Amino acid sequence: MKFFVRLIVPLIVLSAVLAPTAAHANPSSAPIVVGQLWDGYVDGQRNTALPLSVLDQPSGLGASRVNRDVLYVQSEKDRQTMIAVSEHDGEVLGKYTVPIPNVYDWEDMAVGPCPAGSCIFAGDIGTNSGYAEKPDNIMSVVRVREPDLASGQTSGTLTGDYFPYVYPDGRRPDAEALAVHPVTGEIYVILKTSSGISPVYKFPNPLPKPGVVSTLIKVADLTLPIVNGKANSAQITAAAFHPRKNRLLVRTYTKVYEFRAERQSLLPFTGERVELTDTAERQGEAIEYEADGTSYFTLSEKVAAPYTLMRVDLSHRGTK
Repeated sequence: MKFFVRLIVPLIVLSAVLAPTAAHANPSSAPIVVGQLWDGYVDGQRNTALPLSVLDQPSGLGASRVNRDVLYVQSEKDRQTMIAVSEHDGEVLGKYTVPIPNVYDWEDMAVGPCPAGSCIFAGDIGTNSGYAEKPDNIMSVVRVREPDLASGQTSGTLTGDYFPYVYPDGRRPDAEALAVHPVTGEIYVILKTSSGISPVYKFPNPLPKPGVVSTLIKVADLTLPIVNGKANSAQITAAAFHPRKNRLLVRTYTKVYEFRAERQSLLPFTGERVELTDTAERQGEAIEYEADGTSYFTLSEKVAAPYTLMRVDLSHRGTK
């Protein structure tokens, strides 16, 4: 497999770590069912039974910056498949194969800037793949250029750059949340823990050459409450940066939070923590802001279709 692009971005300095404030009451509206992801018609009805070869256990969402009102959804594990869907009704608009080297547990995705313009980032960052042959401590992120649906790029293979990494202490912790800064393109990985303290790591800046193993840098800890004694209420399964403000959206199995920096010059990891509306999904493992920041979407990682896309509006109370 050949790789084609490189990333060189400026460094953002993180402020001193401060404890976030207590969560607020939900400021966002009730969840809206966008629709079940569907691909064509069968007997005049929308077909929502997507085959596993097209989508299997969706665990990541990314909002396109190239295609208006389009979200990307990825399959987990070894499917190496990705689809583009309408954010209005869940219709499948594009189907792609992403040949990732040594992929085992593809947990989350994001869209962000890159030398090619706008790229999709997908993270093989989990440790629950079930593959005995997975290396003990090597994780990775792959970066591919966004397809242009308007020009006819609705199928085929997306190729790009592969960035393996290790953690500085040599451990192999579990992670399911990947976020890419909308200005700098810096890549962040957030660990999945049950303690209420979730470490945040970032890739070096600039990135090394594709294929060269990076040692991640710890930059912060996210603090989340453990609700009613349930550890999964603090386990972060997905994350996304706001496209316009210094905010970070995270979801757990039972909650959704937004971290907000006080100033534009700061990253949001240690800012105010606000509880937003959860969509109460079975095994919720995907979340993403709308491209203009006025809402956010979630999708459940069920074991089989139909997969239901949900949206929560943020604009009506000035929270966008």
